Amino acid sequence: MKTLLAATSFLPQSNIYWKSLKQEVDKIQFMEYGNLLPAFQSLESYDSLIIINFFEDIFSSTASNSLNIILSSLDKSLHLNKPIYFATSFNNNKNLISLSKYQDNDSLIYQDFKDSLYEMSTKYQNLFIIDLDEIFSIEGYKKIFDSRNWYFSHMRVSHDGIKLIDSSIASVISRSLIAPKKVLVLDCDNTIWGGVIGEDEISGILLGGDGPGHVFKDIQIAAKKLKDQGVLLTLASKNNEDDVWDVFDNHSEMILTRDDITSSKINWNEKSLNIKQMSEELGLGLNSFVFCDDNPIEREKMKINLPEVKVLDLPNEIYEWPSIINNLECFAKFKVTEEDLIKSEQYKSRATFTKFKQDNSIHDNNFLKKINLRPVITPINDSSIYRASQLTQKTNQFNLRTQRYTESDIQKFILNKNYDCFICSATDDFGDHGQIGACILEIDISNKRAFLDTFLLSCRILGRDIEFWLLQSILDHLKSKKILKLDIEFIHTKRNHLVEDFINKCTIRQNKIDSDRNLSSDITIKTDLQIVDLKNMYKE
Repeated sequence: MKTLLAATSFLPQSNIYWKSLKQEVDKIQFMEYGNLLPAFQSLESYDSLIIINFFEDIFSSTASNSLNIILSSLDKSLHLNKPIYFATSFNNNKNLISLSKYQDNDSLIYQDFKDSLYEMSTKYQNLFIIDLDEIFSIEGYKKIFDSRNWYFSHMRVSHDGIKLIDSSIASVISRSLIAPKKVLVLDCDNTIWGGVIGEDEISGILLGGDGPGHVFKDIQIAAKKLKDQGVLLTLASKNNEDDVWDVFDNHSEMILTRDDITSSKINWNEKSLNIKQMSEELGLGLNSFVFCDDNPIEREKMKINLPEVKVLDLPNEIYEWPSIINNLECFAKFKVTEEDLIKSEQYKSRATFTKFKQDNSIHDNNFLKKINLRPVITPINDSSIYRASQLTQKTNQFNLRTQRYTESDIQKFILNKNYDCFICSATDDFGDHGQIGACILEIDISNKRAFLDTFLLSCRILGRDIEFWLLQSILDHLKSKKILKLDIEFIHTKRNHLVEDFINKCTIRQNKIDSDRNLSSDITIKTDLQIVDLKNMYKE
């Protein structure tokens, strides 16, 4: 990602100060400091823009006009649908005595400015606000700001300040490009309660009250908060299963309940093996899992056996654990959707469905009618664009081309008359699965031809043959537009072999590689796709 960086204060350009950012972007072009307007005007030549604004630099007696110009220029630039990361700070030297009666005018002006930025961020999906003062306050302003640097080189911050700016912006950029983790795997003994249930019994474990028991209760509160934001909670405990559930059912201070736990492996097996099984049952990659265990030996074994799993390196001081869990960036999201709020139930539904299918050994089309599967496909709009972006960012197993798109990218597709964008939802007897699929079609009306840019399904809906229904729906849509050919490009990855299996089951005429698309040798274009009508598999 070719990125333009503009700042109102001088900042050194050496790579040693921008290590985190350099990991997220391919190239950073620094603008001359002090004037943001040229950066807005130059954005067309770059993939993204980073603004680092120290409010003191633009605040003056004519501040209102200056701020309006910046906001107006920002608004125009956002129409380019390119990511803009706006980092802002106001190191206002507030007087404690005067603040005891009123808020000073400078602070009020800055607050209005920030409010305008956040109002824009709700309007434009490609604007990300980074409130540097929230980060600076943790470290302390005296450590972050450096008067000597300011008077010597017009750089407002210290070297520590630059490092924090670098890591903060890089963190937001990373999350805008990469989906968060999905599963928190919790140990039980000495992790969500103190003591060993097999030895101490319910009356002897530490949970609630004062001291360590209060800490363990707060750990559960933090985990519960993550669950309410769409994170799946699971258990991996070396224990007798009845003992563990006895605590869940009968300890009065338990915050977590059985219903909060999406999957559990309570046995004496290696935890890495248990997490592998969870991964298969939930249909989630191992890189979606975060492992939380008090035992450093178990943590080290997990790092060795399953390096894809993120392991929390917990300190010896347990009183720090609630804060660590509360502030896990790997689970952080820009916003929590309705889809996130029901995720735990949806994955439980998947596990129940998988077991039902295995137990009944039903492999014919009647199975889909029996479970009353009802898929629906609708155009992507403002209410579903975030979910569509989520799906492109995190879907791996059933993803035709594995193209990762931001909300801004999808917005461009929607606004382009040469693209048709769809999102797929489904319900059945096992529950409402929500929005579980996405398709993006590039349409060439003049040549009566289309290209399947994106075709994906969430792993939690797989096993119902809904991929055939979805493709048939796309073909029906193209037929209504008098499109005669559909080009399908399959890009093989380590994890999307399910798509290849699906393609092989379809009736497809395979042609030579289309040289106009400059495809690499391991990619095949398949055209003139015809497929039997599978809609009769589903209950009308």
